[in-house]
Amino acid sequence: MRWIDDLKTALDQSGMAVLVTLARVEGSAPRAAGTKMVVHRNGVVGTIGGGNLEHKVIDQARKMLGVDECGPRLQKYPLGPLLNQCCGGHVSVLLEKVTRNHRTLLREFEARERKPIYLRSAVSGDTVNKEIVSADWVRALGIGQEAESLPMLVTENLVESEDFLLEQLEEQIPHIVLFGSGHVGRALVPVLASLNVTITWVDGRATEFPDVIPNNVTKQVSDDALHVVEAGSSGAIYLVMTYSHDIDYDLVRAILRRGDARYCGLIGSASKRARFVQRMEKDGLTSEQIAGLTCPIGVPGTGGKRPEEIAISVAAQILQVL
Repeated sequence: MRWIDDLKTALDQSGMAVLVTLARVEGSAPRAAGTKMVVHRNGVVGTIGGGNLEHKVIDQARKMLGVDECGPRLQKYPLGPLLNQCCGGHVSVLLEKVTRNHRTLLREFEARERKPIYLRSAVSGDTVNKEIVSADWVRALGIGQEAESLPMLVTENLVESEDFLLEQLEEQIPHIVLFGSGHVGRALVPVLASLNVTITWVDGRATEFPDVIPNNVTKQVSDDALHVVEAGSSGAIYLVMTYSHDIDYDLVRAILRRGDARYCGLIGSASKRARFVQRMEKDGLTSEQIAGLTCPIGVPGTGGKRPEEIAISVAAQILQVL
């Protein structure tokens, strides 16, 4: 839930902010329902899709920041006729002024970050009453818990009623495990970190990591990379690009033997893959297990050899996987 960190930072810097949420999306639109953006006096974090819609919403948010007492706003925008955007759909945007007084709720989100979290936001007069509700409470509504059913704006006219916006805030955020902090790894991590993912970055050489890494990246200095694989979670995305072909091989073999990786990518050429496949066949891996290896990595046809070019190609392939 990166928007919580963005909101906390905005409150620390400016004392107040406007939390923008796409409460409903009908038809074609630049971003999906539930997308959030934080507007504060010193800037804007995130995007609801850019264009004239975002320009008008930011303008309204800044006007809200300039007024001492300002209640929530639910604005409906037909993207085509009103904003001249080619998407042509309709969106409902909820704008909420947030101050440091809301930190208690933010701390509650953080305390329950690893558990299912459902947020009910009900507008009553000039306030938005937020509360965390249980999965049982959501099931009792009879609207389902499938990802495509939430967020849900339960009424057409939120501000004039006490109906509510319901969101599932625990996202199934993909986890990437990257082995190697060489030139390609250092170019790749900032690109991947800009996505909605978490990253574990592993290398035994502490001096190879940059001094500053993104907030959603965990640096792990370890000479026992195989233990990282053994302790990994099901469905992880693995990228193997260490300084040693032997270490690469041991990691790839362990990942494929697990059999539950969402993606196992190895940097290298087709000839490197062929050599690894021969070794894995001798080590008893099945053809089904070996088929889980992607090598070379990156979108075919991009052809770049510079670390930055490889990073963009690999990140594009990860987007395809996601």
